[in-house]
Amino acid sequence: LHLISQAHLDPVWLWPLRDGLAEALTTLRSAVERARENPSFKFTRSSACTYRWAEECDPALFRDIRKLVRAGRWEPVGGWIEQPDCNLPSAESLFRQALLARAYYQKTFGDAGQTRIGYNVDS
Repeated sequence: LHLISQAHLDPVWLWPLRDGLAEALTTLRSAVERARENPSFKFTRSSACTYRWAEECDPALFRDIRKLVRAGRWEPVGGWIEQPDCNLPSAESLFRQALLARAYYQKTFGDAGQTRIGYNVDS
């Protein structure tokens, strides 16, 4: 039996930016703390925008996340800037979001951050 922790969070849905950003950073901090407590803990998180928020707003937290990604204990998933609503956007907008997110993951996490897991739980 394998359990892999994940956090489904819609930080831009019906929330002011400051609230979504605060909740996203709190969620990331909690996951890092769980990883410190338990060496076998593994976590997954989608959404390049939340990683960028951590990078810009809490560099120490972001360094911890990068270490966990490189150690194989944190898996960036989804390959999107944020999980999109797939009902109405054009195909071009979906492809563009994926291209921009993949470029961010590559620049930020290197090969360890290339998403291999699809993740779009709302749609």
